[in-house]
Amino acid sequence: MHTEIIPAVNDRGYRSFTESAGRNNIPRVLAAFQAHLNRTGKVCPRPWCWRRFYNLFNPGYEPPWLSSWWATSTRDKRDILLKQMEYLAWQTNHFHEAHQFLMKIDEGDWLFNK
Repeated sequence: MHTEIIPAVNDRGYRSFTESAGRNNIPRVLAAFQAHLNRTGKVCPRPWCWRRFYNLFNPGYEPPWLSSWWATSTRDKRDILLKQMEYLAWQTNHFHEAHQFLMKIDEGDWLFNK
């Protein structure tokens, strides 16, 4: 990731390239995230990790929790995750942080298509 020194907008004293690009690159990042899910077979984070994601970023759409986890189809789980990412992208300032969180979690924290 490219980092450039520009007038600070926060206490870090710098903004990353993705932050300075702002909302201009959101459609590209969303498309790349969806392509990543398709390529890897990832559906969504497992319940314990998804709950952490939900608590950290409050992505607007509540995922199925343990009580309904097994009754919810993988397609519905994935649709909810993508809706959460779209909500974060267009309704909050937490999209890039949420994207980084999901890209860094362990493989064992993901549900995969069979």
